[in-house]
Amino acid sequence: MDTKFEFKKPNFDNIKENMRGFKEKINLKREGKQALKVAGIAFVILLIVSVIASSVRRQFLDGMGNINMFSILLGLNLVGVRIRSNGMMMFSSSTINIGIIILLLIPILALVVANIFIYRRKIETIDRCVVEALKVGFMYGLLLAITSIFSTTRINLGMGNMFGFGNSYIAIGYKFFPAFGNGFLIAFLTSAILNYRKEFHGEYYTTDIISDAVKEFLKLSLIILVITVIVVFTKNSTLYDFGLSDYSKGGAVVAYIVQMAAYLITIAIGGIVHIGDSSSMSIFSIFNSATFTDTKLLIRIIFCVFAIAMIFVGANIYRNYRFENRKTVLHFSIAFGFLVGLVAKFSSISLSGSVMQNMSSMDLAVRAGTFTTFVIAIISTVIFTEIGYRIAPHVDDLFR
Repeated sequence: MDTKFEFKKPNFDNIKENMRGFKEKINLKREGKQALKVAGIAFVILLIVSVIASSVRRQFLDGMGNINMFSILLGLNLVGVRIRSNGMMMFSSSTINIGIIILLLIPILALVVANIFIYRRKIETIDRCVVEALKVGFMYGLLLAITSIFSTTRINLGMGNMFGFGNSYIAIGYKFFPAFGNGFLIAFLTSAILNYRKEFHGEYYTTDIISDAVKEFLKLSLIILVITVIVVFTKNSTLYDFGLSDYSKGGAVVAYIVQMAAYLITIAIGGIVHIGDSSSMSIFSIFNSATFTDTKLLIRIIFCVFAIAMIFVGANIYRNYRFENRKTVLHFSIAFGFLVGLVAKFSSISLSGSVMQNMSSMDLAVRAGTFTTFVIAIISTVIFTEIGYRIAPHVDDLFR
């Protein structure tokens, strides 16, 4: 029986296709881990900053107190502090929001560095850009939430036994879901805005509108920041109404200026800022309020700046998005109102929970309703942007 062996030439095209498919699978696996790497790198950067801050604080306190570095890390992300006490202390169960908004620059910068380092190659589609930002937000929020479990610091005071009340202590920590929520918002928005501006600017209508809202918000914030700087260094008494003027001295002046600018943005756009237990301030009530005349004048000026800026924005929307319909004004206003709502959320300094009578004073509590500010900001922005949208064609006709 004769057996013939036939030598077949290898099909190199199939081998190439298989190798290409194998490489694509590897790339997909790598891409799937990119979000985790971004969140992890940002978390490590913040952890290093927290360790340094903890060491510096201990040095200044001469070794008094055990400062939890995880508490500092979560504090940089403006997560509300939960305080529980047992014994003769003033608090039984309270939550403190320390909304020193300038602290957000540290996690934002950490996330920017991580994004630039990991996403060095071009992101091919806007869908992947959004998905990657969502994954980064989820991973970063989850890392903060897990950290909140280990962040509780218990301080034993040893005072209760002297009076027969048992051991007295304070437990300071953070809640799981607020930590996740803050981390998700900060990481998602930072990653989405950064990668979009780098890759897809000018290619998509929806994202361009959001990008324009971010750009205009930053411009307005910068203008208000400059006005606040001038006011603080020329006539500091203008801002006594906020109850935080004592912090405008020394090294805290930068944080103070940014904080005041955040409150002024909220008020000028129509939001309501609550000061203490009984006082509140908004553009609608400023005319009849008991605030100083200089503060009233300042808020009126900032309101006029906002109104003029939005009128110009409306005119630009007409010129740049004329192929769209008037809904562009609404889309821009929603994005802009969302940013103002974020400022209201993260800039709140407040104390809530059960408080003893000797701690009933809350003069330093300055807070704004996030949802209320969001809705009012949308309405205010729609009104002035619509004015600019309507008058733009008539102005263009005059210069033809």
